[in-house]
Amino acid sequence: MYCAIRYTSPSTVDDDATVDETGISLQAQFTGAEAAPAYDRWKQTDTAATGAGRASGEVTGIGTKGYWHTATTDTSNGMTYIVGVHDSNISVRVEVAVLRAKGEPPVNRDELDTIAKNQARQALNGLKKE
Repeated sequence: MYCAIRYTSPSTVDDDATVDETGISLQAQFTGAEAAPAYDRWKQTDTAATGAGRASGEVTGIGTKGYWHTATTDTSNGMTYIVGVHDSNISVRVEVAVLRAKGEPPVNRDELDTIAKNQARQALNGLKKE
């Protein structure tokens, strides 16, 4: 399953051409008993990129295993924040991306972390078999 939304709005910068953009996507995949979970592939791909403006770590408290990864633009006006989690036969990946116009406040990583983790938790809990 895959769902994505994107939103653009006029910037607070005084020109008529500048916009702010934000988006969120959610992927969920069920895995059969013999297959590797999508979580493993997602984590390998998402956390492979390293360097300035990039960081990764472990997520605890959501599913049996989880990771986060963030990438910031050179000007710090844009950030992508990803959370991937896995439990039982379900993998969930949430990506939140924000791009703000030059001259606006930088993106807050903690806010994106909260949004991504909350969405991952809700999706995983909603998909688990009772």
